[in-house]
Amino acid sequence: MSRVAVCTLGVLYCHLLRAMDKEVDTTAKALLHKAAESKAFIREEVDAALGHMVRHCTPARCINAFLDGGLSHLSAAVRKCAAQHLADLLERVGVARLLSGGKDVTDRILPAVVKLALDSSPEPRHVEPPVASCVG
Repeated sequence: MSRVAVCTLGVLYCHLLRAMDKEVDTTAKALLHKAAESKAFIREEVDAALGHMVRHCTPARCINAFLDGGLSHLSAAVRKCAAQHLADLLERVGVARLLSGGKDVTDRILPAVVKLALDSSPEPRHVEPPVASCVG
């Protein structure tokens, strides 16, 4: 996947909004895979595209995509990227809504948070606080 393809996904998330929900699982896995890329400019574009996904797609779909595609990945960079965007998403959704929401998401998110807290690599354990501004 090239830089242009990654940017295109970000634009699609911004403009198609929830119409992209059915594609979140597939596209998130592809983007997360590119988060392990050695080139910084690709990682930055992946980060931006995933940020657009978090802001414009259904939260439950995004949570499932991060849990399925990123938290068990072999690369610490991918786990860190997934953890960062998952933290941003959970901040956006709110803890009360998350824990009182669908049982499937609640049952999956708590073990995932524990798994991240106990990750062998320090990168996924220490994510930046979510930013309040929306770029795009």
